[in-house]
Amino acid sequence: MSERMNVVCHLGGFHVLMSYRGAVGMLMAGSGLTDALQTCYGLTTVSQMMSGKAYARAVHIHMLAHSALHTLLLCAIVNNNKAVSAEMLAERHHLYISFLDHSFVLLDDPAFIPDCIKKLHNLLNAHKA
Repeated sequence: MSERMNVVCHLGGFHVLMSYRGAVGMLMAGSGLTDALQTCYGLTTVSQMMSGKAYARAVHIHMLAHSALHTLLLCAIVNNNKAVSAEMLAERHHLYISFLDHSFVLLDDPAFIPDCIKKLHNLLNAHKA
């Protein structure tokens, strides 16, 4: 009878996001991400986050994990590459502080992009190859 009703159920936006988080949890199973997340949350909470149920916590902890991995990657590149000068690191630190205190103003002029970002972009591309 349900086949003759021509009714299609679809998920709303939030439930699609929860399903996506659950898919990420399934893909990352066995990668060690669960163990890393258990340093901040308990086992039950982490299992709920990885299944897509505790959505707000999952978004927060995945952003923290991304930031930590990004920092480790940049530190490895900067420490292993002698082309990165102390001046470049100081410029990058100043740029980071300007982002935090909301004093950074993004202009449409590509010439405005600081040299440290261009150099880091080139270093990341060279490291990727």
